[in-house]
Order: sequence, then C-alpha cells, then structure tokens
Amino acid sequence: MSLTLAMYNAYGIVLSADRRITLTINRTDTLKESVPGTDFEQKIFLLKNGYGLSYSGTSSSFIAGPDGLTRKIPLSVILQNYLGQIKPDKFSPRNII
Repeated sequence: MSLTLAMYNAYGIVLSADRRITLTINRTDTLKESVPGTDFEQKIFLLKNGYGLSYSGTSSSFIAGPDGLTRKIPLSVILQNYLGQIKPDKFSPRNII
C-alpha cells in the first residue's frame, strides 16, 4: 500500500509520500504473498518550472533492453531517466503524460 498526499496553503504546495516498496510473490496461481521490499524508494520528483510529481501503485515495469532481454526496472529509475530528457523550455504537465 502506498500513500501520496498533495496539499496547498498560502505558502505553496506540499507533496508527501511514503518510501516503502512492497513486493508481491506469487506462490501459486491463487496464493500471493506481500512482503516489504525496501523503505528507501524515491516516489516524489521535483520537476522543472516548479512542478512536482509523485506516484503510488505499481513500483516497477518490464522494459526490453538493447540486447532484447526483458528486465524489471524500478519506476523511480524510469522516471528519473525520462524526466531528465525533457527540455526546460518544452516542459509542461501535458508533456509528461
């Protein structure tokens, strides 16, 4: 379970999120077990032009590498790589969706 919050007040906007990643282990077709994976995952990202992004839910995705092999990559790594490629003059919330 993840928790992300966004609040605003007279001083600005506050983003908050937990740092835990829960792993799901498929024991059988019907039996799944959830266990804590780490308490150090980055779930909040400061973006250009004063925007922020946080996520909850699935913490990794399967990505095909240059060698054709599929790897499970943490979502925080995918976001850091993608957001680092956006040019500051082209940045808006619409560009990241």
